[in-house]
Amino acid sequence: MKHSRNKKKEQAHPLPHGGTPVARRPFGVMTILFFTILFWIITLIYIGHLFFGGRIPTMSGASELERSYIAMFYWGLNITDLVWFQLLSLAAVIGLPRLTSWGWTAGIMLSVIWIYTTTFFIIGDFIVGAGVGQIAFWFFFLYGTLSLGYLWNMRRMFWAKEL
Repeated sequence: MKHSRNKKKEQAHPLPHGGTPVARRPFGVMTILFFTILFWIITLIYIGHLFFGGRIPTMSGASELERSYIAMFYWGLNITDLVWFQLLSLAAVIGLPRLTSWGWTAGIMLSVIWIYTTTFFIIGDFIVGAGVGQIAFWFFFLYGTLSLGYLWNMRRMFWAKEL
């Protein structure tokens, strides 16, 4: 009787690709997970430093163009990053190692945000001639592009339960 109960427990949670939960996670997924957590921490530190470190210029005495720039760049882009980037990072960190469809979707959306945001900064740095910052942004851009391509190629693994 005990033996059949153990078999039922094993069959209750079948793995779609066989093996143990850790063994079935591809190295690429775990690499994306590692960098997602690392970049999540870096982004939180940056936003905390920006908002709580007094790095946002004041709008008093600024021209209309300067106020638009401050509102768009410091408030608009960073608040958007704070909300969407953090929510998608949380969903990806929870869902990717579980190989869920919603974790895959969050990972895809997060990759697109990395590509979009870094393109914004790379073009801005290129126009003003800044060089050092571009290196970091190119790394984030490359990460977003590679993770997007990898996750897209691995989509069947994440959607196996739904199909």
